[in-house]
Amino acid sequence: MTGKPGYDEARLQALTVAELRDRLSRIDNPTALAIATKLWQAMESLFTNQYGSSLMRDEYSTWQIAARNRHRLLRRLEALRRVDIGDFLAEGPQRMDMALQHLHPLVRLLRPAQKAKRSEDSADWLLRNLEFVEDPERQFPEGFVRSWIFGVGMFLTMALPVLLVLLLAPLLENKVVLLLPTFVILVTGILVSVLQLHGYSVVRIMAAYISFTDEFVNLDGEQGAESREQSDET
Repeated sequence: MTGKPGYDEARLQALTVAELRDRLSRIDNPTALAIATKLWQAMESLFTNQYGSSLMRDEYSTWQIAARNRHRLLRRLEALRRVDIGDFLAEGPQRMDMALQHLHPLVRLLRPAQKAKRSEDSADWLLRNLEFVEDPERQFPEGFVRSWIFGVGMFLTMALPVLLVLLLAPLLENKVVLLLPTFVILVTGILVSVLQLHGYSVVRIMAAYISFTDEFVNLDGEQGAESREQSDET
């Protein structure tokens, strides 16, 4: 382990959005602050509606905003405890290239490796290749695999209503009755696919931000606040 704290349900319930954002003001290293700020902005963008209003309130807990992705977030944070992300990024492009050395040739062809030229770019590289920081032996990025899954899901979403119409239309006098099930299949398929992609991004960005900032801030204040909350409840 790298000395980073472990997380469980109780700790994520006590860790608020305000405390997560406050971590930025407690990072003294300029490079680490630039990376953490970019990660925080990426997380904020996930919870900003079309009118530019944030859906994250200061009093919301990390457990709340993770929603149905909570347990995946816990597993991701546990995996990242073994990694010193700051040291990894500080070693620069050479270390980043080494992490991708087992990348499958097909992925290299379809998704060329990204080079980090500035400290802020390291945040983009981290979000794009987080799983390779955890396990450099990987061949396929999560995003690449999930993009294919999303594509297959969307294809099935479009194909199933067509198949339904082709099979049942000849058997029905009133073909209008097919409109409702066709519509339900389309909407459900699209909604499930979009929610899965969003959940994947939520876990990835939140885990990267929390684990990275764990390495640069003194967590005694947060733990003290958690202890006070638990004492108040009892």
